[in-house]
Amino acid sequence: MAWPPDTPLLLETLTDDIDTMLRDDSMARHLHDLKRTLRSDLGVECCILDLSVLLACHGLVRPITAASIEDTDVVRRNRVLRTVHGILDLLHEKGMRVSLPSDLSGEYERAIDRIHVASPGKERTDLMRRLYEGFMRAASPGISDSMGVVYTPVEIIDAQLHMTRRVLERDFDTTFSDPRVNVLDGFAGTGIHFCRLIEDPALIADGSLPDRYLHGLRANEIIPFSATLAAAGIEAAYQRRTGTYVPFLGCRSADTLDDASPRWENDGMVRVVVGNPPYGTGFVGTHPRLERRAMATYEPPANGARNGFLTALRWASDHIGAQGVICFVTTARWIREPSYTRMRARLADEFDDIYVLDLRGDQEYHRGDRQHLAEEGGNVFGHRTRSPIAIVLLTRNPQHRGPARVHYRDCDSRLTVRDKKRFLERIVEQDPEWAEPVSGIWAVRP
Repeated sequence: MAWPPDTPLLLETLTDDIDTMLRDDSMARHLHDLKRTLRSDLGVECCILDLSVLLACHGLVRPITAASIEDTDVVRRNRVLRTVHGILDLLHEKGMRVSLPSDLSGEYERAIDRIHVASPGKERTDLMRRLYEGFMRAASPGISDSMGVVYTPVEIIDAQLHMTRRVLERDFDTTFSDPRVNVLDGFAGTGIHFCRLIEDPALIADGSLPDRYLHGLRANEIIPFSATLAAAGIEAAYQRRTGTYVPFLGCRSADTLDDASPRWENDGMVRVVVGNPPYGTGFVGTHPRLERRAMATYEPPANGARNGFLTALRWASDHIGAQGVICFVTTARWIREPSYTRMRARLADEFDDIYVLDLRGDQEYHRGDRQHLAEEGGNVFGHRTRSPIAIVLLTRNPQHRGPARVHYRDCDSRLTVRDKKRFLERIVEQDPEWAEPVSGIWAVRP
């Protein structure tokens, strides 16, 4: 969907109009209901301007949201969506003045047609990822860049989940279906990791899904608008698979990195952290204590980019405690470059098995010549990032003895984006032939 260039102005105008109308005394009860629902269902504390932005964003994406879940009861029964859409309807009745550009109507129609022909599951989930990401980048490009809002292609997500599944089975003698396994996506975006986890019976068995849905999955998303979409999408995925609507209670609009470092007892739980943490600089300086610990632990080079990834990694390592799995999408720079040798050594001290799936895709022209860029091939995120990409899976297992084992696989050179997605689809079916990193790629000791 091609959002018009003036989308930021459109969103600002719509927000101002909503903000003015919400201050009318007749809206006080509805405003109270929305605040209460957001607080109870998503943990969101909002001022009136925050609510105006939330309503404006939902107003602009409402046609595609409704189309994507029209085969479920989510719009009617998800309390946040029901309240938001009810207020939008009331504001329109009261004469909300903002009119959408005429060319946007055609874009909505084309998007809805694409949603209708997309099959539920992988195809529709990836389509909604692209539609929502397009909106976020069009409506607020500055925030999207600073917060690292790039939603993950579904092929990467499926590879992450199945790599994690096999490690759970092989190294921990368990599965996603086991009540001993708790899964957290701390940077949920629009909830696609959990949608795919729920949609795939090879990941969670039918008989275990209700319990895991209610008790084993937790998703945090810092942007309240995205969190509402995540909860709705996860509920829709569950209803499509089971035929029953059940509210998803595990979604919160929260900054994951604000959580105090947990101190887990030896409770036998296997904690899994999966997702795509932010690379953007918008988080830098917002969690000073955690950032200092991350820098002290991983010792990146002085010229290394300070972004959200290292802080997220430090938090995730704390979160899994004595045993668990972390599976993140990351930049591949720290995997390859000699200046990050100490960081790689610190990871080998901290974890027992390290799996690195190098997807290449470096497109930063100032870092390499044309030959290097050609060898790197396409970037699986398309034009949204120029940084090389990897999937990194880290395990901590009390049963492991001896030094860390590093397993490395390169996707091969000169692959197009389509070739890399096919490569990832094969990873869903079985692990690649892991090998030790070649000399110069990874050194366990500095």
